[in-house]
Amino acid sequence: MKLQNIHKEVKTYSGLKSQKKTRHFNNIGGNMSNSNVTIFNGTFQKQNGERRTMRFIRKNDLPSSMVNEATIRTLEGKTGSEVVYDVEARQFRQFNWKTVEGDVTRTSSTFNF
Repeated sequence: MKLQNIHKEVKTYSGLKSQKKTRHFNNIGGNMSNSNVTIFNGTFQKQNGERRTMRFIRKNDLPSSMVNEATIRTLEGKTGSEVVYDVEARQFRQFNWKTVEGDVTRTSSTFNF
């Protein structure tokens, strides 16, 4: 297996404020395989009042190697929003179900992680 060192800028949350930090991740083997998933599409109001439309995958459809339950519980507890995987940004984001605008739709699709 090939081991790559990846540098990513991630947001960490402390209360309602976010800080950007650079963290290093090791990615083994490059891309993961294709998976059949449900992709949701919804618009909500962010904490700062802006509207965000996002296409996302919920954690139950993610490969288990991508999910850190302790981190997700901590973030969700602090913000009240669900941690999801944004398929366009290819990063974890938070989706606020309490401020949804309109309908949230879902489609079944194949996705390459």
